[in-house]
Amino acid sequence: MKYNNEKYYITLQEIFDEDWKTQLACGYPPIPKGEKVLYVKTCGSCVRIKWNNTIYDTYLWKLKEIENAE
Repeated sequence: MKYNNEKYYITLQEIFDEDWKTQLACGYPPIPKGEKVLYVKTCGSCVRIKWNNTIYDTYLWKLKEIENAE
């Protein structure tokens, strides 16, 4: 659901950045299952999401759109 023109999802599993080398080098953690994330944009076959002020690229099948973003 869009809230203030923003779309939110819940993670269906633990999410690691598809660019795992960058994630390892920068040291940011994976997103736990059940966390609310903000959709940023679609990048090819991946979607870009934001969680904890960090951008991750992942696949849409690992996420579920939520109805109430509050």
